[in-house]
Amino acid sequence: MPYASTTDVLVRSMTGPKGGLREVDAPPPVPPKPAIEIDYPHIATRPEYKAELDKLNHFAKQKDEAEAKVADLFKQLELASKTVERTDEDAISKAEALLAGEVHGVNLHAEIQAANKLIEALRAAMYAQHAVLRRVNQQLSTAAGRRYQEEHKKRVKRLMAALDELYAADMAERALRDDLARLGYNGEALPAMTFRGAEDPHDRNGNLSYYWYREAENYSQSATEIAAGLRKSRLAAALAE
Repeated sequence: MPYASTTDVLVRSMTGPKGGLREVDAPPPVPPKPAIEIDYPHIATRPEYKAELDKLNHFAKQKDEAEAKVADLFKQLELASKTVERTDEDAISKAEALLAGEVHGVNLHAEIQAANKLIEALRAAMYAQHAVLRRVNQQLSTAAGRRYQEEHKKRVKRLMAALDELYAADMAERALRDDLARLGYNGEALPAMTFRGAEDPHDRNGNLSYYWYREAENYSQSATEIAAGLRKSRLAAALAE
């Protein structure tokens, strides 16, 4: 049996049936995102946002073209420097042209300088346009938030109710096992299924759920509830006087 080195064994283990390296395993497919359930336009379709985005893209395109032009001008200078001179006059003309940055009557140095100034101006314009786009995004985002704030408050209240129910269900599960224990049965009568993440949202003693619940409670109040709360506070203050 011929001797096989460790390297040979590794190479053979990596080769496929046709002698080539095994193909890399394809990444798992990305699950599709759920459909958007609200009927609201994408920000890219909003005219005020699209106009500013188009302006930014225009600046970016012009900058790319100017940078490509600078690269081409430098290539022209490089080619000119490699031109073979046949006479003394050619050598003198070549040197003078290179000193002036001129090729075929064109001042390459001046064109490069002008293109670089344009690139700097476009970069500054892009930076400023990004700021404009962020402001428009913020304005449209604020309007979208106002449009769906009441719906969001309803969903936050649903979370609060779920947290209350989770803690109540957790206590009910524990109470049943405790009742059996109080009747003399051991802890193996039923498996402990308490959910460790369940916290009393009304217990302020080192309880994160309590602070989240208070913030959610304040945020999710409707205008009617806020007004009722103010009336209640004023009545309590008047009675205390």
